Amino acid sequence: MAHSTPDSTILLDDAQARRVAERLGIRRIGTLGILRKAKKAGLIVELKVYIEQLRTNGIYIRPSLIDAVLRDVGEID
Repeated sequence: MAHSTPDSTILLDDAQARRVAERLGIRRIGTLGILRKAKKAGLIVELKVYIEQLRTNGIYIRPSLIDAVLRDVGEID
C-alpha cells in the first residue's frame, strides 16, 4: 500500500522490513524516529522515559541508536 501511495511513510522497526522498503524507495520511520519528532515538536518532555518503557516491554533497541537519538534531542552529552 505504501508503495502505491505517493509521498507516504511507513512505520517499521524490523531491520529486514526496513531494508526491503529502502530497496523499493519507500520512506520509512521507526518508533524512535516518531518519538524523536514528538520531542522536537514539544509534544513530549522526555524521550528517555519512553525508551525505557519500550525496553521494559521486551523491545530491543541497539544501545548505540539510543545514545544517538538521546544525544540528538539533548538528553545526553
